[in-house]
Amino acid sequence: MENPELERIRTVLFAKAMEGRWEDVIKLYETDTRAHWAKITVSEDTALHIAILEAKEAQVEKLVHQIREDMDAQMIQNKMGFFSLLC
Repeated sequence: MENPELERIRTVLFAKAMEGRWEDVIKLYETDTRAHWAKITVSEDTALHIAILEAKEAQVEKLVHQIREDMDAQMIQNKMGFFSLLC
């Protein structure tokens, strides 16, 4: 069964990203490392994938800064096989 707290993180990240509230997304990345791993779309995109796809350069830089020491988080793939940092 899904962890309710992880589901809450996914739900919050998705809503904030879709609303363009990137500072809220970045704050969640800063305060909870589980956010780095959260696949928030049916295509299994992370918030970083979405920021990259939407060409949010400043936000991408801040999100990457948050995961800079977690190589595994940097290499998360979505369903299309794209890695976060290689989109």
